[in-house]
Amino acid sequence: MGENFKRKQTEQFKHGRDQALEHFRQETLLTLAPDLMGRAFTCQCTSEEAPSIGEEIVLISTPAGVNAMCGNTLVGTLSPADAADIARTMNSAPGCAGMLVATLHEHSFLTNEFSVRISFDNALS
Repeated sequence: MGENFKRKQTEQFKHGRDQALEHFRQETLLTLAPDLMGRAFTCQCTSEEAPSIGEEIVLISTPAGVNAMCGNTLVGTLSPADAADIARTMNSAPGCAGMLVATLHEHSFLTNEFSVRISFDNALS
């Protein structure tokens, strides 16, 4: 009986260890998209009142593209090229749930566009 007990404990330990190693091998947002770090993404402003520089913007992946939200207000949409890059990452990264937090970086009143940068500290917490 002692040998069976030890064998069972060993198997349970190995199983738990394997699960823990598998958890550490999972891809994260940073391993999936290191090219997103520091890159500015262009958004077309859709609201009359643009957010301020430094304000947090939530990027949400939708079937039509990627929307930029500030609070409960839709403030813009990402350009199609940028939307394709970000949507692929948002939909494949575990724990991302199709959303990323970004910070408003620049705003051009002439072209009615603004640029955002991904805030990885906020996106991973």
